[in-house]
Amino acid sequence: MSAFAVGCIAGFLIAIPPGPVSVTTIARSVEHDRHSALMVGVGAVMSESMYAALGFFGVKLIYNAGLETAFRIVGFVIVTAMGARYAIMTKAVNLEPAKSPQRAKNSVWLGLVLSVTTPTIAAAYVLVAATIQSYGLFENTSLNNAVAAVGAGTGSFLWLLLLVSGVGRMQKTFGVAGVQRIARVAGLLLLAVGGYLGYAIVERL
Repeated sequence: MSAFAVGCIAGFLIAIPPGPVSVTTIARSVEHDRHSALMVGVGAVMSESMYAALGFFGVKLIYNAGLETAFRIVGFVIVTAMGARYAIMTKAVNLEPAKSPQRAKNSVWLGLVLSVTTPTIAAAYVLVAATIQSYGLFENTSLNNAVAAVGAGTGSFLWLLLLVSGVGRMQKTFGVAGVQRIARVAGLLLLAVGGYLGYAIVERL
């Protein structure tokens, strides 16, 4: 099997469990448009490709206690704030796309930060990369490791693309009231994730 295919499958599977990036992608699609949601995915892919590269090249992520706590706090604040925003969303949802260069740029940064500040993503890529290399699914060369990292980012983006497409179909089926409910549910999920992140921070103190 090619390194790209292995990386693509790994990235796709790692992206499936619900997390801050996937939930925010859904909520962004509901609040704004498909383009804005996909830009969140682009930002996340940048971070996840980096983590995949670190994993495939055999570099372990070692944070000192202060830096790791700082990352966790940033992630907690962003996830909780986004959750509160979507959970109490009351404004009308515009189902017509309205692309904005600034909004797209902000969405890319949002996806990047959410992914970077989610420790489980880094751990998952290191673990999966080590497992893949232990089974010798592709020759362990620098080129193959780089290609596998690109494949991982591609796989992750494909999953987010499927999510956004699914939300688009729901918008057509349920209309404005329906998509507002979707946004509120996504917000509650983000608040739940934020609560868990906050608990994890306190537990480590």
